[in-house]
Amino acid sequence: MIWSVLYRTLQFLNVCVVYYGILLGRCAMVAALVLAVILLLRKSLFRQTIFLKGALWCLLIPVLFIGKLRFFYETRVGIRLFLWWDGLCMRHPWICWLYLTGMLVSAGGLWVKRRRLKALVSAMALQEVAGVQVLVECLPVTPFTTGLLCPRIVLPELFLERFTADELKLIVLHEKTHIRSGHLAALFLWDVGRVVLWPVLLPACSAHFLQEDLEEMCDKSTIRQSGIPADGYGSLLLKSILLLQEEGAAFSAPAAFAGDLEYRRIKGRIEKILCYRPYRRIRTRALGLAAFAATMGTIGLAGSLSYGRCNPMDGVTLWDLDTVESIVEDCTLLEGIVCYDERCVYVDTDALQQVVDLSAYEGHEVVFVFGGFYKLPGIGGCCDGAYINMRALTGEQAEGICQIPYESSFDLWAWIFAWI
Repeated sequence: MIWSVLYRTLQFLNVCVVYYGILLGRCAMVAALVLAVILLLRKSLFRQTIFLKGALWCLLIPVLFIGKLRFFYETRVGIRLFLWWDGLCMRHPWICWLYLTGMLVSAGGLWVKRRRLKALVSAMALQEVAGVQVLVECLPVTPFTTGLLCPRIVLPELFLERFTADELKLIVLHEKTHIRSGHLAALFLWDVGRVVLWPVLLPACSAHFLQEDLEEMCDKSTIRQSGIPADGYGSLLLKSILLLQEEGAAFSAPAAFAGDLEYRRIKGRIEKILCYRPYRRIRTRALGLAAFAATMGTIGLAGSLSYGRCNPMDGVTLWDLDTVESIVEDCTLLEGIVCYDERCVYVDTDALQQVVDLSAYEGHEVVFVFGGFYKLPGIGGCCDGAYINMRALTGEQAEGICQIPYESSFDLWAWIFAWI
């Protein structure tokens, strides 16, 4: 009994892993294409449009919801490009277990990093700067904001000693703009994507591009809110970089401003700051609402074009138990020939003879399989079966309608799989 339960449990886990491996593998393949489009557009068409460039990253969010699209099974392009992945996962389930292992490892790595950061932040002292409670770090770290639900601004003690009140106010405003603009949520979603789509997003060197775009949007918004000239804001940025590098050398630690260490990235950021032009806030808000609506609409559209969580199978197929091979696998061939209710299966033997040469299976044990569900074509379960010897369908007493009683079974694991 125990071994039977363990076997069924392992079988259930294996089916679940294959199912999600197929879904997430497709999402990862599409994500690779979408990521390439984003990186291409942000360096070409949207190079000078900072807010549009940032909105491009919203294209990755709907990718997480397209694994069950009918497109993969019901179009010639989908079948040719993606159906090979289904077959590979079903023949080699270890590939899906490897995918799951990669998710767990990447999630564990992010969790450890966040726990360490949380421990460091909890040891920092609180201090009021520019009317805002901030955390003060003694090491020369870059100012940053952490905490998705309860965000906190972290400033190095060095800045409190070397910057004026107005300069500190501007730095705090920059970090508050990150919070109000939802950049912490954007980075959290990126981490979710790195876990779920790790074969594409984890090794990709695109995370710093996202951070770069968020910083550029924050720079532009901060300049507008503060009213400071663009060159004054750029001077403060350079002063911060030089101060951190100078102090970081004494601590033998790397220093940066918002993670921008490379000269070209710093140069590019300064150039964009100096090219600042006033803009209307209502346009950026309209763009943000449009990007949100487009993202939610795309997710909703993907849901309407996808298979449901549990899809009932209404057709009937016929299988040979002696050879474990299908006799009639296309359920449309048995429409009007075989029907069933809660107790019996009814077979029109004369009509069945027109579809199948029953004499070829004389004496074989056969089963009419019906009911059940499918999650994706080829993946499902919980079917019922009516068993009978072929002689009972070919004998003289079977002419007309043959009635085959059956008992409907309940499979707990199949029921759980149907609704996950």
